[in-house]
Amino acid sequence: MFGIKNTVLRSTVCMDNFSRNLSVLVLNAGSSSIKFQVLDTSTGEHRVKGLAQNLNKSKGELVWSRQGKQKTKSTLENTDLETVLEQVLKIVSTESIDLIGHRVVHGGEKYTLPTKLNKDVVKNLKYLSKLAPLHNPAQLAVIEHMLDIFGLVPQAAIFDTAFYSRVPPHAFMYPVPYSWYSQYGVRKYGFHGISHQYITEEAAVLLSRPLASLNIVSCHLGAGCSVTASKGGVGVDTSMGFSPLSGIMMGSRSGDVDPTVLLHIAGETGRTMSSILEELNSNSGFKGITGTPDSIEVEHMFHQNEEKGILAVDMFGYNIAKYIASFLVPLGRIDALVFSGGIGENSSLKRAVIIQHLSCLGFKCETEANNRCVLGQGGLISPIGVKPSVLVVNTDEEKIIAQLTQQLYTEKSNN
Repeated sequence: MFGIKNTVLRSTVCMDNFSRNLSVLVLNAGSSSIKFQVLDTSTGEHRVKGLAQNLNKSKGELVWSRQGKQKTKSTLENTDLETVLEQVLKIVSTESIDLIGHRVVHGGEKYTLPTKLNKDVVKNLKYLSKLAPLHNPAQLAVIEHMLDIFGLVPQAAIFDTAFYSRVPPHAFMYPVPYSWYSQYGVRKYGFHGISHQYITEEAAVLLSRPLASLNIVSCHLGAGCSVTASKGGVGVDTSMGFSPLSGIMMGSRSGDVDPTVLLHIAGETGRTMSSILEELNSNSGFKGITGTPDSIEVEHMFHQNEEKGILAVDMFGYNIAKYIASFLVPLGRIDALVFSGGIGENSSLKRAVIIQHLSCLGFKCETEANNRCVLGQGGLISPIGVKPSVLVVNTDEEKIIAQLTQQLYTEKSNN
């Protein structure tokens, strides 16, 4: 039914070493969604592309398309993860699948490279789930289901945290008792690494410069937001830390907050620490200031001169600009600033506010080019010849997951 060459696949994939086109199913599961794609690794073609969302609600939605054609939508009456996954597998059942790649948010310090999946790896990842309780359990549930059904198909885990495996200790350590790190793993891990890797590589292509020569600050701005500094394609610092809650202001997450605020609110209200953390994760950021986590609604409020809308946009731009400027310390110079993610790709207003705050460092934005880079159109938005360059790059996490999965199973060093 699934169109998979179970018995001979592993030896064929390893021995061919890029000699034929490979088809990779990519599964990117979140706490309330599953993104899925079937990609041809030689052409980058998305043969199937879809999203199952609102899985934490009474009814979900499934949207997909084939080879870029008109999207098909359906309602998910049952949002149980296994049931939804079965629906996804029915959609991709017409495709021949050689490999399966999974996004995993947290690999801790143990998994810093693309990893071949087996039961031992799953066991280790379950232990790491306590570091990412909102994401890793859902991703592991999908992985276990796929290993049970398609155990003979080579599968890989690609980790969000892996891009930061070469961040130096002075950047990833917190100034807390050292035993917190040595015994409990408390350190900065960083997230959105798959996206940051993709957009830095694409930025180098757009600039026609070797990635090894570039110091880049990349901004993945969506419901979750992070800013990363990279030298020669290697992540050297990032805004997110021990969890995806820290760093810059987001849709419903607070970003950095003085930890004594939690104790103060607990003392004033009698609430538990877990309920306050839930507020910081789900009712803060844009939502905390304006009442909505939706970036577009916040911009409507801004344009209507609503005080909280203006405040939220100003806070967001200032917060991100401060992080970008701080990355001059690890980088020494910034060759390019790259925007990506739902906000980064589509909000010319928020990009302009951020860049305005950075004008003292030579960053400039060409208004017409900035306004043109919306609705999926990327490119250079700084004036031609002005340095540092400012670009918009449309991220594609699934594409790089497919590429890394193929490399893992086909490069000679992995045979």
